[in-house]
Amino acid sequence: SLPTLEREVADALAAKRAALRDLGDQTPEAKRRRLTEALLCFCERYAALITGAPLPADAATTHATRELSGGARIESIFRDVFGPEVEDCAVLDDLGPADIQTLVRNVHGLGGGLFTPDQAFVQLVQRNVRRLRVPATRCVELVHAELLKLVDAAGDFHALAVFPALRTSVAALVSAKLRESLEAAAGTLKTLIDMELSRINIAHPDFVGRHGVGV
Repeated sequence: SLPTLEREVADALAAKRAALRDLGDQTPEAKRRRLTEALLCFCERYAALITGAPLPADAATTHATRELSGGARIESIFRDVFGPEVEDCAVLDDLGPADIQTLVRNVHGLGGGLFTPDQAFVQLVQRNVRRLRVPATRCVELVHAELLKLVDAAGDFHALAVFPALRTSVAALVSAKLRESLEAAAGTLKTLIDMELSRINIAHPDFVGRHGVGV
């Protein structure tokens, strides 16, 4: 009926006016100011989620209480995931004295030798340095995944929500930058391990009978 239609139009008009009031001043200068403030707030919130500082904007927003997140979760990855995995890389568990003796003889080659060649120890160390690739790569991937989660949390505030297209673009841009950083971190990790493999310090005290390995 006409009265019902009139009431629905009035309700819709009131809702639109309320939405316009929420947007505030719509002059170009005011809009640019709000956009800039929203972007700065996103950056501050993202940093706060990592450092544990109070979250700016939306006083009701606090850090999670039911599970570790942000910087605390990243710290946990290093301490509770990566650390134990590195410690589990027992360098001699799958090498008995007979295996080591065979390696030494192979390194001596034709004719044998009287003394244990340094190259035997170098190969043993290189073999175990390579074991670090898997836990280290996993650590990088877990940290990257947590940083991606923070993108949505950092963008969850009213000043940015009123610009949905901007929020989507910011999330896509930051996620893309994080993917680029993942590739860079993986490259740096490979370089660090290759550096360790390139020169083995056989003068290190750990080589001097610490593990009770005799040949």
